[in-house]
Amino acid sequence: MRLKGLHRHQNEQFRLLGKVQPAIDAIRSATTTAALLLEREGELGVISPGADADMLVLGADPVADISVLADISEHLEYLIQNGKVIS
Repeated sequence: MRLKGLHRHQNEQFRLLGKVQPAIDAIRSATTTAALLLEREGELGVISPGADADMLVLGADPVADISVLADISEHLEYLIQNGKVIS
């Protein structure tokens, strides 16, 4: 499912979550916790062979500053999809 115009709102959610919980918990909620809720543990929310995931390589640490994920275009170094660097 593509979020298209909603993507920026999804990213802003990280900034809001960071105000009420530790950054690592907000990141887990979007990755491993989401996989658990979707009953797709081991497939989503992990970096491992056979997993279905995109990986963002950032030029900043989102655990130190969760707003990095709200302003992803400013911090994105690489995007990896299906094991290939695409940008």
